[in-house]
Amino acid sequence: MPEFGTKPKRPPTITPKRFTRFFTPRLQETTKRRSKAARQLQDITKNAVNRQAVELDSTPTRNKRRKLSPALESSPLQSSPSKRATVNPSPIQIHIGRDEVFDLSDEDDEVPDLCRSLQALQSPIRRARGGNSISNRLLQRSFGGSRAIGRGMLRDTCVDWQDSTSRFYSMPQDRHNFSGGPLPFCAAACHSNSMVAIGDEEGGIRLVDSTGIDGAEFGRTHVSFRPHHNAVMDLSFSSDDYLFATASGDQTARVIDMRTQQTRYIMAGHCSSVKQVRFQPGNDSILATSSRDGSVQIWDLRCRGSNTPVQGLQVALEPGLTSFPRRQVVYANTCISIRDAHANNTAYRNGGGLFETKPSPSTRVDVSITALSFLPQREHLFLTASEANASVKLWDIRGRYHRGSATPVSSTAEPENHLKHRRFGLGSMAFNTDGSRLYTLCKDSTVYVHSTNHLILGQAPELTAEKWKRSNEGQTGLGPMYAFRHPKLKTSTFYIKAGVRAHKNDKEEMLAVGSRDGCAILFPTDESYFRNNVHQQKATEDDDLDGLPKRPSMQRSTSKTGSMDTIPIYQNGTALVRGHQSEVTGLTWTHDGDLVTIGDDFSARCWREGPQARELRTAGEGEGKRWNSGWAEVRDGYDDDDE
Repeated sequence: MPEFGTKPKRPPTITPKRFTRFFTPRLQETTKRRSKAARQLQDITKNAVNRQAVELDSTPTRNKRRKLSPALESSPLQSSPSKRATVNPSPIQIHIGRDEVFDLSDEDDEVPDLCRSLQALQSPIRRARGGNSISNRLLQRSFGGSRAIGRGMLRDTCVDWQDSTSRFYSMPQDRHNFSGGPLPFCAAACHSNSMVAIGDEEGGIRLVDSTGIDGAEFGRTHVSFRPHHNAVMDLSFSSDDYLFATASGDQTARVIDMRTQQTRYIMAGHCSSVKQVRFQPGNDSILATSSRDGSVQIWDLRCRGSNTPVQGLQVALEPGLTSFPRRQVVYANTCISIRDAHANNTAYRNGGGLFETKPSPSTRVDVSITALSFLPQREHLFLTASEANASVKLWDIRGRYHRGSATPVSSTAEPENHLKHRRFGLGSMAFNTDGSRLYTLCKDSTVYVHSTNHLILGQAPELTAEKWKRSNEGQTGLGPMYAFRHPKLKTSTFYIKAGVRAHKNDKEEMLAVGSRDGCAILFPTDESYFRNNVHQQKATEDDDLDGLPKRPSMQRSTSKTGSMDTIPIYQNGTALVRGHQSEVTGLTWTHDGDLVTIGDDFSARCWREGPQARELRTAGEGEGKRWNSGWAEVRDGYDDDDE
């Protein structure tokens, strides 16, 4: 009989107290503590080492328990796989049938040709198609996309720059006709919806819908009004799309309320046609205008202006009224005026011994300011460009500028081929999504690309006092880094504009430029494409032994000036053909990522992305499938790769 207070004994545990009877533990490194990355790298390589150990010791034994050799009991630490191995490679063997084994490293003539052909067939994956979605980009990078460059690959084997520009098309219902009416001049898209405003040469504005779905027709005008009596040169929406600014040839700029289509402010401070108007980012009360008279005006709508009735805009409220109500409008006052912004100023010493600047008597002072833009995320800075040269000037809105002493913060250097032959002016400017790149459209049929961080590195000649005694000497800013060209890119007038589609909603960033050749040109702005500026094709006799095309070398081309370029020139652009029959001037990117182009053939086109572009290219001229349509032009054999 058991004693009271004693507990029954539990059965013994199955797991022994000492595990050394079943396996030998791994040797632990105690001299040096490894980092987290090193421990993860050891875990990755551990399976491969253990697998190799099992394959080496694969001879059958009679014992039930196979014991590893002492050298393989603990896996040694492996080096990083990114480092190149220095040991001799193991011979490659191919088993044919049951008993025949051939060594490919053997140089004997008895090795069959089949074995060597199998070794030659090891070609890399070329590319993976499927659009510009996020899933497709992840698939491309998993096969060695742009991130794989520099890790033993000579070039990006999957991504082709033309995949992002070859899917644009325009159908007959995507055309808006101005036949019998005024010629369209400019276009601007809303920031929050799909509406697009188009200005014409008679001062009228039309609003059209660019979605093309739910019965919305691009060819139908939703709202039309006429705020000016002369051509509308430029348009700009505020950040919330409630205000709408116009620049006109009647020497005025206006701010219009989009809910009522009525003019709220008139900015009349120029003595010539107004070329461009821009809202300050983050503040819809401040605007900047540039004019053909060579001046730049900064307007603050919060400042008190003068209330003056508008003439010629009286509207009868009821039929039969003999008197018309006279609507009041505010004439805004300018707060900053920069005269002769791009005139060639020279420095001189006045009677008091101080240095001052004045326009050079041998040059024009009323140089037209053709482009104007605020810097993203740096709202107090803005840029100007003129028809005189390809130099861009940087201004600070907080500075005080007086007539005869307009001194910019800095100015960029002109391309060297312009200085050797002749100068060409700029007609348009555009920033990329994050504001790190500035694209300037030059009249020499070239798009020059500047780094925004390089703009402040320049210095105007007037800021260097010790060099004022020397004529035309001074430290200038850095010039463009590279440029874009295309055989169909021809910019003979300043009416041709450029625009950048922002990277959002799974849409790739892209630059669009008009052309005199009756088409718009698309340039991908991803600089990873520039490293391998060649078409990805099948291997030819000019390729390397591994089946990859040879790495291209950067070549300089001859520009319109007749001299050799000193910066890299890239021609990886795609032309949108058959959409217009005349010069393409204005363009804009919609909220949904579509492109709207304005042509001198009295029409506006909306270009969308989809597989219809390939169908139009391969349909041929029969059965009228291409009638009144446009598509992206690609290189020969591009569509054959999809089959």
